[in-house]
Amino acid sequence: MLRFHLSNFTTSKHFMSGFVLNLFVKRVVRLVIVFCFVLSFMIITDAINLQAQDNEKSHITTTGSLVRIAQEKGADEIIREGKIYKHDILKQDPPGVRPDLVELASKEVKPSEAVLTEWKKFKAKYPTATIAWDPNTGLPRRIDDFQTEAIAGTPKEVAESFIKEYQVLLGIELSDFGVSEITTHKNDKGQSATYVRYQQVYNGITIEKTSINLRMEENKITHIDLSYYRDIKVDDIEPTIAREEAIDFIRKDLGIISIKSTKDPTISLVLYEPLSDQQSSKNLYLSWKVNILLPKENADKRYVENAWIYVIDAKTGKILFKRNYNPASADLFTY
Repeated sequence: MLRFHLSNFTTSKHFMSGFVLNLFVKRVVRLVIVFCFVLSFMIITDAINLQAQDNEKSHITTTGSLVRIAQEKGADEIIREGKIYKHDILKQDPPGVRPDLVELASKEVKPSEAVLTEWKKFKAKYPTATIAWDPNTGLPRRIDDFQTEAIAGTPKEVAESFIKEYQVLLGIELSDFGVSEITTHKNDKGQSATYVRYQQVYNGITIEKTSINLRMEENKITHIDLSYYRDIKVDDIEPTIAREEAIDFIRKDLGIISIKSTKDPTISLVLYEPLSDQQSSKNLYLSWKVNILLPKENADKRYVENAWIYVIDAKTGKILFKRNYNPASADLFTY
């Protein structure tokens, strides 16, 4: 009998030991799982914070670069073209920022009540439409993501009809612009789109780097963007330098005794604002714009192409801009 009870006691002892060991192992496993979970959470959180810091550094670097570009090219010009936004200038303050750059940025123009009312009407008619405002004028820089009903007429008549209908919203007088180009392009699916481009004109003289661009499909307007000057005042629009003298300045600059062009140079009197100008965007120079294509005997071996574009101050003869370019892509660079 004693043996029987001792045997039972031994069996119970082994059972209890196994139970305790099993419970201990389960708790250790749970603790390991919790630890791994917490560690994973901390790693993910750190990674997110590091990415946010990198993004902030990238934003600061990009903004700083844009501000430096603005310093080099002129604050008003860069902001007017939308290459740098005013809130970015105000948000960041890297060393060397010009005070006038910050001052200019603080003068953001808000859309007037009349313009906002017209935009609400436009948006009600075309709910998907989007707009980008020009912070210098409080007027649209571009309007996208809409499609009007088909408008009867030629592409020029369609464009004029649209501009006149939304003249208050766009803030422009059509009489200040002249059609410079109408083109039609087809995509890979054979669908065609027509583009009408206007340029701003002042007293009959074209203002460079200005445009109204409209895109239409089957006489339905789908896009418009605008870039122009407001309140222009140019005191004297009579050139001091003659057309022939402009060619002479180019000859001297290229170091050529006589210019033999493969065709007559295209020379036109324009109003032009240099990128390097540090003054107001209203500071337009009366200039001769010259496009010239030189024959091989006049070619400069330093350059791949023989085509040149020059902009010469029509008052002083100073070269405001020059560029050697590929004639096939003449409109693809900023000057």
